[in-house]
Amino acid sequence: MMSSHSSYAFKGHRSPYSMPKFFASHFGLLIWRIFIALFIYTLCRAVFYLYNHDLLAVDSASTLGRLFWGGLRYDVAGLMYVNLLVILLSLWPVRMRERKGYQRLITVFYFAFNLMGLVVNMADVAYYRFTLRRTTLSVLDEFANEDPFAFLYFLVDYWPITLSTLGFIALWILLYRLVGLREPKKSGYGVRRSEERMTSWRYYLGHSTLLLVFMTFVVYGIRGFRLVDRAMNINRANVYISQPQQAAMVHNTPYTIIRTLGKPGLVEHVYFDEQKAQSLFSAVRKANPEAPHFGSFKGKNVVVIIWEGLSREWVGSLNPDVDGYQGYTPFLDSLIAHSYCSLKSFSGGTKSIDAMPAILASVPKPMVSFTTSPYASNAINSIVLELEREGYSSAFFHNGTNGSMSFDAMAKQLGFDSYWGRDEYANDAHWDGTWGIWDEEFLQFMVNKIGGFKEPFFVTEFTTSSHSPWKTPQRYDKILPQGKIPQHRSMAYTDLALRRFFEKAKTQSWYDNTLFVIVADHSISGDLDHYKNSVGVFRIPIILHDPSGQLAHLDTETIVQQADLFPTLMALMGLERPIISFGHNIFDPTSAHFAVFGLNDTYQMVLGNHVLQYDGSEVKGLYDLSTDVRMQHNLKDSSPALVAELLPKLQAYIQEFHGRMIHNKLLVSSEH
Repeated sequence: MMSSHSSYAFKGHRSPYSMPKFFASHFGLLIWRIFIALFIYTLCRAVFYLYNHDLLAVDSASTLGRLFWGGLRYDVAGLMYVNLLVILLSLWPVRMRERKGYQRLITVFYFAFNLMGLVVNMADVAYYRFTLRRTTLSVLDEFANEDPFAFLYFLVDYWPITLSTLGFIALWILLYRLVGLREPKKSGYGVRRSEERMTSWRYYLGHSTLLLVFMTFVVYGIRGFRLVDRAMNINRANVYISQPQQAAMVHNTPYTIIRTLGKPGLVEHVYFDEQKAQSLFSAVRKANPEAPHFGSFKGKNVVVIIWEGLSREWVGSLNPDVDGYQGYTPFLDSLIAHSYCSLKSFSGGTKSIDAMPAILASVPKPMVSFTTSPYASNAINSIVLELEREGYSSAFFHNGTNGSMSFDAMAKQLGFDSYWGRDEYANDAHWDGTWGIWDEEFLQFMVNKIGGFKEPFFVTEFTTSSHSPWKTPQRYDKILPQGKIPQHRSMAYTDLALRRFFEKAKTQSWYDNTLFVIVADHSISGDLDHYKNSVGVFRIPIILHDPSGQLAHLDTETIVQQADLFPTLMALMGLERPIISFGHNIFDPTSAHFAVFGLNDTYQMVLGNHVLQYDGSEVKGLYDLSTDVRMQHNLKDSSPALVAELLPKLQAYIQEFHGRMIHNKLLVSSEH
């Protein structure tokens, strides 16, 4: 393949240094150009650190090294995106690549795209101090109505950054000019000797193979060097940080901008003046000491089990209106009989990655999932961090391969002390072949590990087995119910695994001093028709089980959502510190209990017996869930008074939610 260049001579270079001949081939020249860009991006990160070190709280050389190592992955991914056209032009197997005009075109594209990447990277050196995160595509919405020339003063006010950028450009050009493509020598007839020696089929086959090999590396780089599971995303930076504000140092601005293409930021709505909006809905939440059960669980352990795909539909005791329906979770039914559970509880999103922020930080899904949204690096609080202040240890368990769904990154962002996954389980004999360790074995592993934790502790487990392709261990083929659809058998298996977990937990010294929370990550549509609508797909169980039974109550009235769990646990633990929460304490009768979730760019608010649908500017629907559970009769035109009553509450919620997400205000400010 390289013989096509064997008779080339080096171009004359302005540098006296001799470069290896490899770099003067099409492939070698591309490698050199990517390497230069990677080197410049690393210098950008160094400047970012030097300029913002007082905000980054880097406390050791090892922490700094980890940030740079994580940043290298984002730089590679960003460069693969930015240089995709350059890569294709450089390696496309056509003979016209040898022409000077073709090479000049590559140079133009290379500098046009890469210098834009350099500029936005360096701009964030200064802009970070205002936002504490990298710029995303949402910046176009934030400054859409501003005169772009009004920002030119930044060039003067931040002259050290401006000069550094110009210096990097000069260095980049110098390094770029060190190497050029070798010019082909010609025979007396003007035909390239290399072409004389290489037949057309060998040329195209060889260079096509080279292109495919390099494009495989491109995909690998974009995925963050991850062969399996989800590709790297913005949230993945949390694996490398020790403080939330450090995520921006790991990120790469071209990457964050490109990754938010097609994922527009939230639009900031101002429906009311600030005073009116706050009177309708405020996210600042402080526990009411007069509410029932306030402080009853102070100092107790907490175990949260997030059950993959646990729809309310699967649970017999939560479907009393379906005649003769037994469900597929007999153990959960027995637990609900001695627990708190509402018949009106909802998830905040539709994907597994939506669950952790909603349940543990009271940050439900915006119109895109929080962990992949432009706001993924926002500073957030969590029940984990609040209990850490009370001396709690914490651990997050997930059966899947470490890095799966970026749960390890989210766990770190939420403040967990340790992460326990498939790697820590270290026995693939119990791997289900798809997602992770079987629920039964992993829950037993979790019980054993908890026994060694310092009390009080806060532990969360995210199960995996009740997920497509809905497999179950062969040993239960003749034991578990078949059901009508594959999900039924899978849910019955996880229910059995949960039974085994509680049987083992009851033998432990910590059991009686522990509050258990069982909640689904999201719902899955099954075979019961009244769940097959835009509200039914969000119905899930949310269960609080205390072995003493003091919370036992099947609640048929209170609307409960995942975002309620953070403020509820704060109250149960007797913690009165204010938090930002888009939910309420479940047990506080003075709170406005409602649920809000988005679907296809439309917000839905369930309040009382009604659900209001609103897209930010127009009411789309109003339904009475008490008489129209399948949502077949839209009342928005026939009930204007009810629309007028509900709409301001939802608008105030949207105004507060969007404003805090956009402006990175998910932490309580000093005035509170």
